[in-house]
Amino acid sequence: MTDLDAVWAPLPPGTTEIPPEIVEPEPPPGPAPKGPRHERRERQRTAKHDVMRVLGLGLTIFGLVVLAYFLYLVGASRLEYGRTQRTLTKIIGSNLSAGIAPIGGRIMPGTPVAMLEIPRLHLHAAVVEGTNGALLKQGPGHLRTSPLPGQRGNVVIMGRRVAYGGPFRNVGRLREGDLIRASTGQGKFTYVVDDVHTTNRKGTDVLAKGSGNRLALVTSSPELFAERRLVVRATLRGTPKLTPIGRPNEVSDQELGLQSDGSTMLSLVLWTELLLVAAVGAAWAYRRWGRWNTWLVTTPVLALLLLLVFDSLTPVLPSTL
Repeated sequence: MTDLDAVWAPLPPGTTEIPPEIVEPEPPPGPAPKGPRHERRERQRTAKHDVMRVLGLGLTIFGLVVLAYFLYLVGASRLEYGRTQRTLTKIIGSNLSAGIAPIGGRIMPGTPVAMLEIPRLHLHAAVVEGTNGALLKQGPGHLRTSPLPGQRGNVVIMGRRVAYGGPFRNVGRLREGDLIRASTGQGKFTYVVDDVHTTNRKGTDVLAKGSGNRLALVTSSPELFAERRLVVRATLRGTPKLTPIGRPNEVSDQELGLQSDGSTMLSLVLWTELLLVAAVGAAWAYRRWGRWNTWLVTTPVLALLLLLVFDSLTPVLPSTL
């Protein structure tokens, strides 16, 4: 007798139970049928998950961009400032030696007009003509309606507090009696610090011509918010030089400090659009080429466009930031 015959053999008389070896196992219970309401909830849950994932990714990218811009302000822009200052220092040094440095009249904005030295701060910087945001990227700027250092009247020089080398970052440490020296086409001059204070955002008490022969170093306060002006007042030691005629009588609002320079807004929009297009292209290339090929090709392009966006964004911020 085979095993199969034993399985299918007739049951003994009086037997009512089927032996377990011939009972067919019941199939496991399947999933409950999904109705329209359940499917709708699943779609809503999936959509919510996708939204949260995209939102989290967007916030992460935004945070990284903000961090990168901060590093640019305090790091990469310092390199650009140093390179520009080396060039300007050579130009003004050569002009001073040759006796051709400008001393009055209408001076082309961006022209180096003086060398500024503050021993206490170990500051040695070339001063350019003009005080808008783009010019203050190069170094301290001379307000065009004020006389040049050493001349009769109130001299105003503005500088950045944080970005592009932050030449005026530590001017708040100056104390009464500290010396400020300036060299122009008319000679070398020394100013003695009278006081350091903050003033209103408009700076009417700083930018007014007033009387006396004084120097005002102007920057923003506090460092990252530029809500007020930080001002160092100093008095000329010695006899002032005459101020040549022909100086400008008016300047634009962008040259008064703590103001943004809207001239770069168009370039900011342009570079931002190109950066977004490049980012979308990088995402497409990631799907087609893979991670490493995309990284090698797109990273230099994205980095360059990001630097151009940062460079166009800085003049839009307060000029003495």
